[in-house]
Amino acid sequence: MNVWRTFQIVTPEYTELSFVLAGPGNRLYALVVDYLCLGVALLLEAVLVYAILVSEILQNFADARGNWLGALLWLAAISLLVAFVIYTGYFVWFETLWQGQTPGKKVAHIRVIREDGRPPGLQEATLRALLRPMDEWFLIGAYLVMFGRREKRLGDWVAGTVVIQETPTPQPVTLPPAAMDVGQALSPIAQQLLPDEWVVVRGYVQRCAQLRPQARRELAQALARQLQTRLDVLDDGTDPDVFLHALYWAYQQGSRL
Repeated sequence: MNVWRTFQIVTPEYTELSFVLAGPGNRLYALVVDYLCLGVALLLEAVLVYAILVSEILQNFADARGNWLGALLWLAAISLLVAFVIYTGYFVWFETLWQGQTPGKKVAHIRVIREDGRPPGLQEATLRALLRPMDEWFLIGAYLVMFGRREKRLGDWVAGTVVIQETPTPQPVTLPPAAMDVGQALSPIAQQLLPDEWVVVRGYVQRCAQLRPQARRELAQALARQLQTRLDVLDDGTDPDVFLHALYWAYQQGSRL
């Protein structure tokens, strides 16, 4: 039932909190947006360096023969240093001040948190930023995110962070007309749901209205089939979407008893 991978933490008050991990697709989307922003910043940096500093450096540092090679080397070194500061500072600045988000992460609705659930501080953001080149240029991070259970790149492991999906504002769940009738019959079975299965059912019910009809039908069929097999529920022809809503309702009713 690993449709959405989750990450659980237990607070000092022994309250278990569950977060949905961001996933490779969301992280790539956020990275593309961030690199577009970085590209604009680096372009401005190049314009400033070559439009403002060039004339001063080339004139003041040229040798007696007018050889500008040394000045060009200095200019290249300064440009690389400024580019590195912008590249790392971009992620450190935003993830620290925006509580784990950059412009790209904000657009993708994902966020960095520490393993104890708190926002990252300056130390965690700096470690993630410094290890980012190794994660991205050598594709180490991509392999770790795709194949790791917690979807953590190297920077996340060192900094002790995870990337999660932002919890949307809870929306009222509209049950199909037949859901409560079906849910009455499913009440004893619904309480057999494992915690990760409940997270998946709840996630589907809360998000299904945002899916396209075809994607909603396919996802509902796949989830209903897996749950019916695991819970040993006979398929009586109930619509998969209704079945999942009924299971959601029955579980909630049982939890309130």
